[in-house]
Amino acid sequence: MAFMIQPRRDPKSGMWKIRKGIPAHLRPFLDRKTELKRSLETKDAAEAKSRASVIVAEFEAITANASCVMIIKNESSKLTLPN
Repeated sequence: MAFMIQPRRDPKSGMWKIRKGIPAHLRPFLDRKTELKRSLETKDAAEAKSRASVIVAEFEAITANASCVMIIKNESSKLTLPN
């Protein structure tokens, strides 16, 4: 079962924010960050929900790109040059 990333309201500012944890094996390729996070720049719940889908897609693209970089680095380290 997949879990949808849900926006959360910041208790101090009332602004909605969204975050996504980064898997440990991808952290070296994302400046050792443990999560991606962004403000949705709204205090309106409906607007936050609408904006969240775009940001979630961006987060997914960032982690997919890091995964590709990891695969390329792992594959290139296996290559040996002929003598």
